[in-house]
Amino acid sequence: MDVNTYIVSNDKELIVIDPGEQVDLISEIIDNSQLTFIGILITHGHFDHIAGIDPLVERYNVPVYTSARNKIIIHNSELNLSDMMTSPFVPEAPLTTTTPHMSLGSFEIDVIDASGHTFGDEAFYIKSENALFTGDALFKGCVGRHDFPTSSLGFLKKTIRRIRDLPFDADIYPGHGEKTTLSYEREHNYYIKNVDWNGY
Repeated sequence: MDVNTYIVSNDKELIVIDPGEQVDLISEIIDNSQLTFIGILITHGHFDHIAGIDPLVERYNVPVYTSARNKIIIHNSELNLSDMMTSPFVPEAPLTTTTPHMSLGSFEIDVIDASGHTFGDEAFYIKSENALFTGDALFKGCVGRHDFPTSSLGFLKKTIRRIRDLPFDADIYPGHGEKTTLSYEREHNYYIKNVDWNGY
């Protein structure tokens, strides 16, 4: 399954957000960058967003940050949906619980509750990049599914309102599909403009 893995860097360090299964490619980019790899951020615990955790931690010995509720999902192959695949898995790497604001190396990261797609989803806003990583909560022109174990349409609506009402514009990097901007979604995304929709 295609998933967007993001590598965010400055002139010193880099972080990886939602490492999928293309670990060799991720590792090649990290190694060629000659930057210090300082951590992994996980927006939510579905298998396609966590497949690269263990091999990257084994190779680079970096911390992995995610919400307390995401830990429950990650550590259960039924909840992380890998039971649907031929090889169910549960990552073994240690997981560190996120806080509302995190200083990760030289990156300042605001952690935003983005629950709804699952009950553990978080979005990450990195101010220096003016970048909002929304996982599977918000996509270009759409929002995340809410029919999985631990999903909630009510919480997803609260998340969409929360993102809509952020006091700034930002580039949005979703878990699937193409990049967008918050201003574009405010103007064009049906689910942001009509946040009391009744499902889809």
